Amino acid sequence: MSSYRVYPYNFQKKPEKTFLIENSIESLASFIAEASFEKSYIVTDAADNLIISTIGNFLDQCPDKRLLRELQPLLIKKQMSRVSEFQQEFE
Repeated sequence: MSSYRVYPYNFQKKPEKTFLIENSIESLASFIAEASFEKSYIVTDAADNLIISTIGNFLDQCPDKRLLRELQPLLIKKQMSRVSEFQQEFE
């Protein structure tokens, strides 16, 4: 299975070291849900075609609407579980 390349940027738009994640819906959802609030990310395939972009841990762009329909339910579930974790910390 091929990998996605991730390009992180801080909010001054300075590029940082790229890294790879597994090419799967589950990996994309986990990556986005756990992404830093302080960075934005561009995720591409091996040919450098845009797969997704984020602002912090929120999905920004996803040109492939089929991928988006598959990704959203997983991403929402993961983000909501993170909200629950944060709420428990403050109770």
